[in-house]
Amino acid sequence: MADSILTTISNITNITAEAISNLTTNAEEIITTIRNYISNFTEEIIPTISNFTEEIIPTISNFTADDIVSWRELWMMALGFEAPVTYFSSIISSIFVYILVLLFCFIFYQMSRVFLPWCIQEYVLDYFKTLAFCTYCFGHGVIRDAHGHLGYVFCCVPLSTISILIFHLGDGTPLQVWLQYLKRKIPLWKFVLKVTAQILAGFSSWELGHIVYRLDFHHSFDDRVSQQENCVSDLNTSPLSGFILETLVVTYDFWLDQQTLSKYVPIDLALKIFNCAVLVCLGLSKTGMYLHPAMATGHTLGCGSTSIWSHILVYWIGPFLGIIIGMKLAKKYSLPFYKRRNHQKKEDHVIKNSDSGNRLSEKTMNGVSGSGLSEKTINGVSRNKEAFRKRLARQLSYPDLAKHPMTWRDVWEVALGFEPPVTHFSAAISAIIIYLLALLFCYVSYQLAKALMPGIVQEYVLDFFKTLAFCTYCFGHGVIRNAHGHLGYVLCVVPLNTASVLIFNIGDGTPLTVWSKYLRGLIPKWKFILKVSAQILAGFFAWELGHYILSLDFHSTFSEKLIQKSNCSSDLRIAALGGFALEGIGVAYDFWMNQQTLSKYRPLDIALKFTNTALVVCIGVKMTGMYIHPALATGRTIGCGNTPILSHLLVYWGGPFVGIYLGLKASEFFCFFNESTDIKENAKSVQSDSHNRKVQSGKVRQRKKQTGKET
Repeated sequence: MADSILTTISNITNITAEAISNLTTNAEEIITTIRNYISNFTEEIIPTISNFTEEIIPTISNFTADDIVSWRELWMMALGFEAPVTYFSSIISSIFVYILVLLFCFIFYQMSRVFLPWCIQEYVLDYFKTLAFCTYCFGHGVIRDAHGHLGYVFCCVPLSTISILIFHLGDGTPLQVWLQYLKRKIPLWKFVLKVTAQILAGFSSWELGHIVYRLDFHHSFDDRVSQQENCVSDLNTSPLSGFILETLVVTYDFWLDQQTLSKYVPIDLALKIFNCAVLVCLGLSKTGMYLHPAMATGHTLGCGSTSIWSHILVYWIGPFLGIIIGMKLAKKYSLPFYKRRNHQKKEDHVIKNSDSGNRLSEKTMNGVSGSGLSEKTINGVSRNKEAFRKRLARQLSYPDLAKHPMTWRDVWEVALGFEPPVTHFSAAISAIIIYLLALLFCYVSYQLAKALMPGIVQEYVLDFFKTLAFCTYCFGHGVIRNAHGHLGYVLCVVPLNTASVLIFNIGDGTPLTVWSKYLRGLIPKWKFILKVSAQILAGFFAWELGHYILSLDFHSTFSEKLIQKSNCSSDLRIAALGGFALEGIGVAYDFWMNQQTLSKYRPLDIALKFTNTALVVCIGVKMTGMYIHPALATGRTIGCGNTPILSHLLVYWGGPFVGIYLGLKASEFFCFFNESTDIKENAKSVQSDSHNRKVQSGKVRQRKKQTGKET
């Protein structure tokens, strides 16, 4: 019996051993097959991805306003079948123009309120408010051509009234700024800055309006686009007559604005806008009756045979003089409808739109004679609505949304009408959301800057948004590092930065790149200073943008990080001299490695170099933060903790700048890998193409725009 049991056990053991042996053999064969498949797949897919990147990325980066497709092509791309109509009526087309302009300007207007620091927020709000009113005239022109002055008045009055209530902060015309200066509410330097922002908005509105025209809603849009390069002056009378006409009209219009025509603010505004629209219709054939100096300059300066001095006399000196006369008249004469009680009301400014231009009105936004908007919030939400609606109204009415932000759960509830299924996300998901929001915001602004900004400032604005993106990513890096350590950080930063370099392929994203160009003699000193200044400003902006994203409360730790915002701490945990040496050596090695060619496939080459940079950061992060980015370090830590300003400058600016110099010299004598001839020639070709690229503005004076060099 025992022998039989032993024999059975022995047989079972032999069978098991044989099965294990066969399984091991099969596993080895399977692993070998998988390895071969992966190897073959890699050899096939990497060249494909590289070719795709080389074809698609230049296409995206070279996108201009001329590449905008019509609404019919967009319809076809989105729905897969042809649009049922070719063109819309003039009324529908002009409404499309109004809606697109209003949405574009209002979104950036609100984002400026949220993200920008107070020191420049005022001027950016002026820019987008002026941009909206200056671009509406492209819709007014379509309406007037089809339905005359009556159609224009019916469109202008409700549109301008709504816009006044929406854009309730900032100034939308130089005339309002001039009035504030005359009343000594602002100093001369602020007057100059605000008017400069508005003039820039006037030029931008010319480009934005023609971009909307390229969507081809109406059959006349194509002709209007073709006439963009041959602008004509609207001054059809002598300069002296135009000066007198603009002065008298602005005088009367401003005097009427100082009166109270109705105790209800919307009706009061509508009546005054109606008066303005009638004035525009009366003087349109003589001067264009802009009543808005910035719009007149952006749309007609340098056009036709009108000289610059005649333009300034008619569209700037005339309206400015009209404001002075109207202000004097308003103090002596007033209408008997409603007596003004300025000591009981808080004044606010109002901008109203005309055909070719806008007008101004200084009215009380909190109601006249104790009524008006007192029962409603600025967006029309009634006080007797449910609690959530009231909370939303309070959020939207705050002057500074950054101090009273809505969380992502509030946004979810507003959009879908029910509470989200979770309260917070994991660290990885939260970091990815930060990356996506920062990338989306900066990339959209980056492309808009390429399309709308004049060449004289475009290069620096591109540097700003490129730097802003890379500086804001670190808020996601911190979440990942705290949860998953250095490995998680490396796995996130390498693909993110690689994709960002390929997307933001024009401009410089760090002062170190600008410094290396200056050392090589590629840019003059003044341009070096301007580019670095834009990047430093982006570093400070990234601090605000990152904390606003944290206020959306995707992760459980975000609220703690917000509390620590006002108590920032320095990342310099060693002696300043040691930090200087560490940052200098790290940057020298990293820059030297960046001069080498690690792969003939550009995306892979970039990824390998970012892996090296990430490892360098991991080594020194606990000693200096190892920023390897002076603008980022300044925006996040200058003035924090006990680190003196001079120590900060020594470690985060002096060290990296010395490191770039040493790395540049080392790369001239020591080459780890030899660059291929094709890559060298391609780099030279890209640099030459970028240097010679010009952008036409569409004005007869042929304003030139030159893009920045590609990195």
